[in-house]
Amino acid sequence: MLFCRKCGGPMEDGDHVCLKCGTVVGQENEAEKKKELIRQLSEYQTLLSECEELETMIKPQSNFPSAQPRPAGKKSFIRYFWPFIIGAAGGYIVVYVLATMISMYSNISSYNPYKPGAASKGELEMAMFGDIMLGYVVAIIVAVAIIIIGIKIARSKQKTYNSGIDRMNDELSERYRKGLLNEKMIALHTENVHKMALYEDLVPEEYRTARQVASLIGILKEDKAQTVEEAIRLI
Repeated sequence: MLFCRKCGGPMEDGDHVCLKCGTVVGQENEAEKKKELIRQLSEYQTLLSECEELETMIKPQSNFPSAQPRPAGKKSFIRYFWPFIIGAAGGYIVVYVLATMISMYSNISSYNPYKPGAASKGELEMAMFGDIMLGYVVAIIVAVAIIIIGIKIARSKQKTYNSGIDRMNDELSERYRKGLLNEKMIALHTENVHKMALYEDLVPEEYRTARQVASLIGILKEDKAQTVEEAIRLI
């Protein structure tokens, strides 16, 4: 005794139609074949869609660094500040020497012990000492001013430079990360192309796009056609 492959009902030898469900012998095989065809076309359409999307995203791998870029080094505060240290020392010496020379010249040139009421030698020395100390104070003020200005300028330059270095390092890291992602997309695309080779015999070359394969699947699901060839004629 035979049994219907669709509903399992009993059939006599020679029966061509199942008395229980009305299925024609061999019809269920055609339905299974069509179901398998739609499944394969759906897998093929998914692979095509992925490949078409990847092709719009993939860039030449040569556009990206092949290895993790080494971060560029930042500059320290002293790198910008040391010229001001030298400038402060030089300014101190110059101001002090000039003040001392001017004081000495002024006092010596005006010293006249024979002039009535003229300052004595001791008073002259005290005056010179006071002028020298004043020059010393002025020199210190100049040096401190140079140091303060130098600190502000050095910090500003260091911040500007290091901010640029941070941006550059971030850009390099981002390009390297994108390169890794691009490499993965290339590998996935290659893998999908190899998988699609298993399904390419199902569809003629001119219909091997995700949109056209989706149209073929729709026609088959609507029972407007039973094979890919019939579906193609309806597109």
